[in-house]
Amino acid sequence: MGKAVSECQEPIEPTECVEELARFFPGAIKVQIPVRVCKGRSGKATSSEQTMIEFGTADEVLFVSSLPLDFEDIVRVRSADSSLDIVAKVIAMHLYHDKMAIAAKFLEDVPNWIIKSGGQGTPEGHSGAEDRSMKTKSAAV
Repeated sequence: MGKAVSECQEPIEPTECVEELARFFPGAIKVQIPVRVCKGRSGKATSSEQTMIEFGTADEVLFVSSLPLDFEDIVRVRSADSSLDIVAKVIAMHLYHDKMAIAAKFLEDVPNWIIKSGGQGTPEGHSGAEDRSMKTKSAAV
């Protein structure tokens, strides 16, 4: 898996920076899910922040973070009501000033995730049938 970080060239909003990263994830769907992201598996508040999942696939979430994250770091992503509580690994990053757009791949099955492969459970207007394989994503970022 190649390690690459791309910088936004023009001053843009962090949301737009996540959109730029989402281009490399076929089938990424725009969502707005407020979550707390914690560095590490435990979810302890010593290194955490509130953010928003802005895009997702059946296997990944994309969000902006100011945490000191790097490739292959483990993060815990949890919604306020804990209906989403996942452990994921950072697989791609896109730099924007002091914030970083992060793509993290689920490390475990997420049965209640709203985006399913094969078009099941995807938001209206999206087929979800696009290939979501990780084989070509990291090299393109």
